[in-house]
Amino acid sequence: MTVINDVDVQALKDTTAAVEANPLLGQVSFSVDGAWQGGCRLTAQTGTLT
Repeated sequence: MTVINDVDVQALKDTTAAVEANPLLGQVSFSVDGAWQGGCRLTAQTGTLT
């Protein structure tokens, strides 16, 4: 197994090939909740990643 910058290169290649074969596998959805703090400040928290 080749790992570069903590990435399993073969797993990445396998994932890329799977998404190329079936683009639906590459879809992702997520949410972000934020609270305006005034000025240019926002406190944000990510929601569920599907």
